Amino acid sequence: MNEIYKIIFGFTLGLIGSLFGVILANIFSERRDRKKEFVQAATEFKAAFENELTRLRYEDSTVADIINPALIKHINAIDRFAQFLSGEDEIRFRVVCSKYLPSRPHPGDAPECPEYPYKDWFLMEENKARQTVLCEINTILSFAKFK
Repeated sequence: MNEIYKIIFGFTLGLIGSLFGVILANIFSERRDRKKEFVQAATEFKAAFENELTRLRYEDSTVADIINPALIKHINAIDRFAQFLSGEDEIRFRVVCSKYLPSRPHPGDAPECPEYPYKDWFLMEENKARQTVLCEINTILSFAKFK
């Protein structure tokens, strides 16, 4: 009779160990999948700003001439990327983005008004405006790091 209890006990421990292993594997695979999706979204998000960052750093064009045509693209990238942030990170991301795009047109208006004046840096001295915009974009892009 004692042997039967040992067999049952060993079987039970094996079953519990197997279930524990399955649960851990599931947790790690979900995290891996979530990270993979985030990295892909972050790559696309950063790419949406790449051209304007390069132009701001190396071209003599005005900030308005560089940023105005790209604002709708940036709004769309911000909205898509925000879906991959959770809770407090999304709130902080939206606050930081509001410094770059503080007053947004209604979604239906966006295509009709690509030169909508979003920020008072359009009225700043050009060098200060350029530094302000670079700083704001870099702050926005700092959210594209997996935690």
